[in-house]
Amino acid sequence: MSAPRSGSFTKTCPANQYSRGVYYTLPMGTVISLVSQEDADDQARIIFNTNGQQLANQEVCR
Repeated sequence: MSAPRSGSFTKTCPANQYSRGVYYTLPMGTVISLVSQEDADDQARIIFNTNGQQLANQEVCR
């Protein structure tokens, strides 16, 4: 069962623009691995980083 993860992500905007950061949380147990705890955590890290950045990329540059 994967450990919980949370953190901030931001969209890369053109010069002189910015976007709001987003805070994303991946709950404990999102991934269950029959291989090992490390495997579950590695898979959860990939999901966390991908989903967190996708959420941030939906923000509007201002």
